[in-house]
This record gives sequence, structure tokens and C-alpha cells, in this order.
Amino acid sequence: MAKPFVSHDGVDAQGVRAEVWVQVGTGTVTKIENKDDDVKRNVMVVIKSDNSRVSRPVTAWLAKSDPTYPAVLAAHESGREIQYRVESQRKPTVDRTTPIAELRVDMATAGANTVSIFAGIDGQLSSEAVTDPAEDPNPGGRLRAAAGAPPRDGSHGQVPATAPAASAEAALTALATARQAGLPVGVVDAAAALALAAGASAKQVAEAGFVGQSGTPRGERRRAFAHEAAPHVALNSDQRVNLGSYAVQAAFSAEKVAYDILAEVEQRAVEAHDAAVEAGELQEDLRRVPAAVSLAQAAGLAGVLLELADRVQVGAYGGGRPDRMANSHTRARSLVYDAVRTRHPVPFGVEVAEREAWMQAVVAEGVERFRTLAAISQQVAEVPLAVHEGGDHDGGNHDGDHDGGGDGGGDGGAQALPRTGPQGPAADAHGARGPVAPTQQAMQRFRDLAVAAGFPATPDSPALLFLRAKFGVGAVRQVDGEVLESLLTWFEGQRQPGEAFRSYVQSTLAAQRGAGQEHGRSGAEQRAGTAQEAPTAPGGGTQPGKPGGGAAAPAPADAA
Repeated sequence: MAKPFVSHDGVDAQGVRAEVWVQVGTGTVTKIENKDDDVKRNVMVVIKSDNSRVSRPVTAWLAKSDPTYPAVLAAHESGREIQYRVESQRKPTVDRTTPIAELRVDMATAGANTVSIFAGIDGQLSSEAVTDPAEDPNPGGRLRAAAGAPPRDGSHGQVPATAPAASAEAALTALATARQAGLPVGVVDAAAALALAAGASAKQVAEAGFVGQSGTPRGERRRAFAHEAAPHVALNSDQRVNLGSYAVQAAFSAEKVAYDILAEVEQRAVEAHDAAVEAGELQEDLRRVPAAVSLAQAAGLAGVLLELADRVQVGAYGGGRPDRMANSHTRARSLVYDAVRTRHPVPFGVEVAEREAWMQAVVAEGVERFRTLAAISQQVAEVPLAVHEGGDHDGGNHDGDHDGGGDGGGDGGAQALPRTGPQGPAADAHGARGPVAPTQQAMQRFRDLAVAAGFPATPDSPALLFLRAKFGVGAVRQVDGEVLESLLTWFEGQRQPGEAFRSYVQSTLAAQRGAGQEHGRSGAEQRAGTAQEAPTAPGGGTQPGKPGGGAAAPAPADAA
């Protein structure tokens, strides 16, 4: 392992190239943490250096989507020796002009200010590397030999006294290398003085090491920052905010709505003002054209709208933390936008108490609408799955199992199938398939998903209650295989499958409880109404509250 050295990333908008601590060497990949965790987008590469003086393993982060990741995996599996490159990059909030040495004075400071990035393997750079290997110092940290410089004397190791004076180009190259290698300030100043003495201009000396020198070919300039992550990831691998994330998109949409609201308010103010002027109520000039909307004011109102959506999302779930990356936040924003555009317009120029009352009204309405619509989404009507020969649908409610006959009369015709979960097409005379049993692998995936959601493996587990509520079955093996596969595929594709499944199960069970209470109230009212309308049998045969001579009232559909 060569001695670590200081290099620089790309030039930012202020013309600054931040220092980066670089380690290069040879070793073996002993571990790749998180490689089997499908939720994690990055892995921690652990390297054992071949240098016996390096007692601690070298660790660095690498994205699974990085082009070097397959090579790292292969090296880990084979155990072969690799040439590695690791960069200690500063975090986004750290001043780019601060020397990297100050950010690495101890482990605590380094952990708070820097992040270790796997920057290359066997000469192939990762997409997160920000330094240019062409700017690396020679092995051992020595300065590159200047072009045209004489070789050392083989017997004494000293430059002959007759060596020609260094050219300006060679002096500038030496100065650039000194700066890029992070050599002491005294060495850099001495190299700058030599360059000036050799005939270099002050501008050339000032730019040496920060811009390319003519006649000194360099590798492609590395960018200052990492690649943008996928939209469902909040931060890029260098811990900067992912500007393409769903959360940033939420802020953009909120600002657009806020801008439109402010523009509409200003337009109404102009119209009211001009109407008062034309009516003689105001002795002022007509305004005609509304004033331009302040972008700062639009941004401020956007923050308020997002806060309202946060509170609606958390309130609908009954607790937790807001997640502006989640689809539920998109739904919450739509409810807020609708409310402030119609029933709860934004109050301007009011006291704090009145403003808070407005916010509470918007949130209360949003939470109620969200929960109501979530409950409606779970109320699926019973659809007859069989038809009598005469073409009449059998829509009656039946208790127990039916095998073609029935104890309620009739000719043994087809009955509506009981609710036993998702039904595939029933087998017919043409050989259409029936429900397909789930595979052992799919059932195990369901159990793993339940464990990730934090559900216990008990008879009263929320996962089993979910199967009963959603599919009408008591075990995962009774769910149609294709339906189960579709459900698993969807949740396994989420950013946090366990949390997504837990939230969905909880909302499904809550909706079922709410629907059950509503059905119970409706059934009681219906039974009471029927009892009042039933004729009284001779001798008072009909008791209050029971239909005279009628069949028992059917149970709610969700009770099956």
C-alpha cells in the first residue's frame, strides 16, 4: 500500500477544487456488507491490505449500480488480489476550502465530516470517484521528474553540477504536482519561486495545479460530485440531496400551487380595486395589471402546504413520521391542494391563532377524507361467480359449503361461490384452469415479508388476519398462486418492503373494522324496521323485533 496522499476533485462554480484524501494499494476483498439486502442500495467493501503495517481493514462505500460492482463481487468470490483506490470525500455540508487534513484529525472528526468511497479496482474508476489518477504523485509520494531533467548519478545519487536550469514548463509542472500532492506550504512556495525565476508568469504560477498546463497531458477532468441517484432515493451516495427525488418533486409541485394561489389572490385584489375606483368609492388610478408574484412568498407558502400534507399523512396513519417520498404523501398533497383552493382558502394577513385554526381545519378535513377513501377502497362488492341456466344470477347469501345441492329448496342448481379469496377462472368443459396453488418459495417469501414487517408467527398474527380480511382464507397456501405472486412482487419492489407491508396490513384491518361497525349499525336498523312493519299473527304470535314468518336476516357480507 502506497502512502496516502491528497488530491483534488473537479472545479465547482466558485472555482474551488476541494482536497480529497486518497489511498491506493493492493489487497483482497474480505467482506461485502449489505450485498444480500435488496433494500440497501449501497454496500460496504472491506479490504485487507497486503501491507503488513496496515493493521486495520480498509473500508469504503460502493453503489450496487456502479459499473465496478461486478468486478468487486468477483474478486470477493475468488479471493484474488486487487489494486484498489479509496477516496475520503468531504460531506456536502462541509466547506470545500477546508484542508482535508483538518477534517481527519481523529476518527470522530473524520466520521462527522467525510465519507469513504470505493473509487476504483484494477485501474477501473467507479462512477463515484472524483479525483484524477493522472494527477497522482509517483510511488512513495515523490514529485514527478521534470521533463528533460538529467538522471541521477548512479554512483553518488546526486545531480551533476552541470545540469541545465529547469525550464518554465518543468517548473510549473513541479509546482502543480506539489500542490496536488498536498505537500507543505514551504515546499509549494519554493516551487512557485523557482517557476517565476524560470520565466513563468504570475498568472501561470497562480493557476498551476488547478488548470491544465499546455504540453502536460492529463486525464479527463473528474466531476466534483457523485452521480444522481434514483428518484426513490433521498440522497446521492456523497450524501448530497438527490435533486431528482420524489421529495424534491413534492416541493416543486407545492411551489407551483402556491404561485397559482398567490397570483389568483392578486388578480382578485386588482379587480376589486378597479371596481371600487370605477364606482367612485376610491380616488385612485386603475391598476389594471396585477403585481408580479414574489417567488420568495411562493416558496414560503409552499412550505406551509407541505407541512399541511405532512400532518394529513401522519394523521391518516394515526402516527409516525412524515415521508415526502411515499405515495401516501402524494395523496395527502392532493387533498390539501383541493381544500385550500375551494373550501378553505388561504387566509392572508391574519393573527397566528387564526392561521393555526385554518391549518387545523384543513388537516382535519384531509385526514377524514383520507381515511374514508381508504375504507371505501377495501369495500369490494360481492360479484356472483355462477349463473343459473335460466340466466338469473344467484345473488343470495348462503351459510356453509355448497356442493351442488342445498337445503334451502331449489333444484340443486349452481350457487354463488363463497368468499374464499381471489378466484381464478373455474375449470369448464373446455379445460379452463382453476385456482393455482402457490409455490413453496412464494409462501416462504410471504413469511419473510411478514417477519420484515415485524409480525409474529402466531395464530393471531396481523399477517394471518390480513389474509382473512383481504382474501377470506386462513393460511397463505390457500391464496391463489398468481395473486400471491403479484402481491409479493409489488411489495418487494418498494424502497422498504417491510414497512410498506405493515402499513398496508394495518390500513386494511382498520378499514375492515370500520366497515364491520357500519354494517352492524345498518343491519340493526334494518331488522328494527322490518319488525315494525311485520303483521301481527293471530294470538300475538309475532314477537317484537322478529319478522313474522320470515327467514333469518342475512349476515353482513364481510362476516363470511
